[in-house]
Amino acid sequence: MKIKLGLDVRTMSEKGSGIGRVEIEIIKRLIEKLEEDKWEIHLFPGKETVINFKIKNNVIVYENLRKHNSTLKRSIWFSSYYSMKNRLNLFHSLDFLGPSWKKGFKLIQTIHDIIPLIFSKEVSYKSLFMCKYIMPFMFKSADYILTFSQNTKNDLLKNYKIKDDKIKVVPLAGRDEFKKDIPEEKIEKVKKKYNIKKKYFIFTGTLEPKKNVVRIGKAFINIKKKYNDICLVFAGAKGWNVDELYEIAKDEKDIIFTGFVPDEDLVPLVKGAFCSLFPSIYEGFGLPVLDAFNAGIPLITSNTSSIPEIAGDAAILIDPLSIEELENAMKIILENDGKRKELIEKGKKQAEKFSWDKTVAEIIKLYEKVML
Repeated sequence: MKIKLGLDVRTMSEKGSGIGRVEIEIIKRLIEKLEEDKWEIHLFPGKETVINFKIKNNVIVYENLRKHNSTLKRSIWFSSYYSMKNRLNLFHSLDFLGPSWKKGFKLIQTIHDIIPLIFSKEVSYKSLFMCKYIMPFMFKSADYILTFSQNTKNDLLKNYKIKDDKIKVVPLAGRDEFKKDIPEEKIEKVKKKYNIKKKYFIFTGTLEPKKNVVRIGKAFINIKKKYNDICLVFAGAKGWNVDELYEIAKDEKDIIFTGFVPDEDLVPLVKGAFCSLFPSIYEGFGLPVLDAFNAGIPLITSNTSSIPEIAGDAAILIDPLSIEELENAMKIILENDGKRKELIEKGKKQAEKFSWDKTVAEIIKLYEKVML
């Protein structure tokens, strides 16, 4: 008899957050690797879910669930209801919240991070409410909790009553697209498209407070006084509470905001950069770290949260709250070509430790363990 596996893919989209991209990488490999004669896969999409990869005959998509897109409502009711109605054996939520109760099926809940609890003053009351009052029920119902870094596991153990052996850590990986060789003319074409005329530092991701973008802008303006041949590129959509960044950049022609960048532009844009800046204040994993390594460019990033686990000694690690440390790191990259080349080589070797196939193989092992 086939095992019926439910997968919550509410946020799966290339245009979404990092979580949306993680879901794409994991789900397409799960569909490929889970044997058709042993597994029946039930996808629970959301309003914005995009399925742009091949699905097999053993995959069922619950299209009617798109209209029930509320995270809270799905956690309290719809995920559990549809799992029981369709007699699923196992449900795995890759989103923020999975079923807060269950009956007749096993449950694995993915937790990317608990940022709303750690930075409670900087998030919406709704997010904080879910972390404080809904997640404990979900954790009690879950057979296993899946996290992508030891740091997130430590946060969970510190803030919730969860047994250590109930939490499984499985690292993620960078995108393979960044490993590919890109013709120089393609890189130059993309640079021209975004009006980039100098060697550039690049930040990739949504512009929001935890990504530390205001300090990046301030550090650049400070070092720009000495170096005239550089610019700074923010490659990502404008998020929330970053008006100060746009204010300090309004008279600086060498700070470039691209807005959302599609993948066909993002890969050459990153590969053409002089250095990647990712001094994030907090990350559950930090995909841009491995993307920079795979792209073959040096990285300046944070010495906090999960990032040191991922970066190892292949990046310049700084205190993300120190503009001075960020400035000094940028100066090293600009002035010490030997150090820059050393970081590039170390980054490539560090990235080889991570792969999506390894990630998915470990997740499948967890499924099999739960279903024994």
